Amino acid sequence: MNNFSQNISDYFLQLYDENFLENYEHYASQEGKYYIRLISTTDENKIVQNLQKYGIELEEIKNIPSAFRVKNGDNIIGKTIEYILGYYYIQSLSSMLPPIILNPNKNEKVLDLCAAPGSKTTQIANLMNYRGKLFSNEVNPKRIRGLINNVERFNLLNTAVLFQKGENLCNLYNNYFDKVLVDAPCSGLGILNKYDEINKWWSLEHIERLQQLQYHLLVSAAKMLKVGGEIVYSTCTMTVEENEWLINKIINKYPLELVDIKLPVKSHNGFTSYQENKFSDELARTKRIIPWEINSEGFFVAKLVKTEQIQKNILHSDKPKITEHLLSCNKKIISEFLNGLSEYYGIQNNVFQNYKFIVRKNDIHFANDDWYEDEIQNFYKFGLQLGYLDNHGRSNLYYNGVKIFGEYATKNIVHINNKKDSEIFFTGGTIKNIIEPLGQKLVKYNDYFIGTAVMTKEGLKSQFPKSLRSQVIVFPE
Repeated sequence: MNNFSQNISDYFLQLYDENFLENYEHYASQEGKYYIRLISTTDENKIVQNLQKYGIELEEIKNIPSAFRVKNGDNIIGKTIEYILGYYYIQSLSSMLPPIILNPNKNEKVLDLCAAPGSKTTQIANLMNYRGKLFSNEVNPKRIRGLINNVERFNLLNTAVLFQKGENLCNLYNNYFDKVLVDAPCSGLGILNKYDEINKWWSLEHIERLQQLQYHLLVSAAKMLKVGGEIVYSTCTMTVEENEWLINKIINKYPLELVDIKLPVKSHNGFTSYQENKFSDELARTKRIIPWEINSEGFFVAKLVKTEQIQKNILHSDKPKITEHLLSCNKKIISEFLNGLSEYYGIQNNVFQNYKFIVRKNDIHFANDDWYEDEIQNFYKFGLQLGYLDNHGRSNLYYNGVKIFGEYATKNIVHINNKKDSEIFFTGGTIKNIIEPLGQKLVKYNDYFIGTAVMTKEGLKSQFPKSLRSQVIVFPE
């Protein structure tokens, strides 16, 4: 990219110095590094070895669980079968840090307040071992589809999606969450190597508007948090106004205290002063990450603990959206469906004990069993599609159901092991050279369950999800 705009250059010169500006401009002109995060439920060694068959070479990142740098093959890292099936997430190294600092566990209620496209939601769910309750919120209607796609692709059974203004969400939840991540919308001065368009619009006037939103999001998060609960606030920008200045304002007005954090990468303490402004010495507990020092994005991270209850009041007049309640726990239909799965696919009934099953219209959805029915009426999306009963009363599985329960099946499984048949399956076609009894089948490619297909008189008709068929898939050598 070209040199930074005058507005950005002037800002960096007053915040740091000429050497910082030159280093950043040089770093931004280089091709970026790619990182991936493997899903902990997988055999990591197996995934690494399988990716080597594509020519992808990885280097493990010390002190960051399941994180790898892509040394070779970054042009195909988003086109492998393993990527399409959700065995890893392409995510910057810096972006992996806030969930690690949040340190959620399976016994907690956790909120990702500004969640799309879902990198941190998927990581938080992973850290919670897909148990507990994770609320993932997004207000932008154009971005929420990407969030939902990732919730589905990574089989997040502990995650429910909210479609609300984050600054208003405290009107629905008060003193409720154990932990909240506020990865706030920001001016992006830490990602100039990725988005050259920031040069075109960045200005101090713009960050003043962003700061107002960030402040209201943090206040809302504080009100939603239990006493003793923790907030992690993060941005991918380098401005003081959106980081230390904002945190200083919050801790001066609300019962929040900064907590010491130790990052697994090189970082610097946050500023305790800026121009003529003196902040609390506690701001030294926040952390700044310089892009070229870790070969990733510039970031700011702070962790706060709530020390006292905050008086409940309506922060904004806008009323939260309430999703129409279309879910029910129809035990008769659910029992009939699960018994059908057990009989047809040989899945033992005890496998289903740790899940909650819900009927929505004609479909059966499922999630982990930590949720209660009266909690789900506010959600834009709850649970994953499991399957349905057809007009003949037969149990049919959807893609997500196969991903979770396929390994327990003992019959009606079809194996495809060659590239030609696999290409036909992943594009939704019909494989002609397979002979099986008629009906739905679970499909396995090498060691992976990849979905379902229906055996017809014409052949094995793929039911691979339409939303995934448009993605280019490369095959290992």
